[in-house]
Amino acid sequence: MEINLTMTNPKVSVVVLSWNAVEKTLDCLDSILQTNYGDFEIILVDDCSDVETADKLKKEYGNNDKIKLIFNEKNLGPAVGRNVGFRNSSENAKYIAFFDNDTIIPKEYIGQLVDVMEKEDKIMGVNGAFSDFSEGYPNKNTTLTLVFF
Repeated sequence: MEINLTMTNPKVSVVVLSWNAVEKTLDCLDSILQTNYGDFEIILVDDCSDVETADKLKKEYGNNDKIKLIFNEKNLGPAVGRNVGFRNSSENAKYIAFFDNDTIIPKEYIGQLVDVMEKEDKIMGVNGAFSDFSEGYPNKNTTLTLVFF
């Protein structure tokens, strides 16, 4: 799919909720960081993972300007955790994308979702899906949601 965005890409805040499963979380964040979409940030909300997971996330991404790390002191569950991410997204973000920590995205994916939103002002949210039929992880269907606020 060809992406036809305006001259300036609207900012996207990508909220990723995680709980333990550090290797999947690392894979998820790395796939988002490899996007070819220009203006984005990642808000990782860790929902009270074990100390080893939190330490590894801090070590890997603590100095990355694209990622804001948030560590909940107790497990709040997915809905509240996503709200924490939403409340910590940039004020100038036009779109919020919610990804689970086992999501691996193609590099074009964020741009494709934004392109759909930018083409029609009556669309308030898109829900995209893709399937990875490769031999390796994740090898499953994945659904992602981007919403306008």
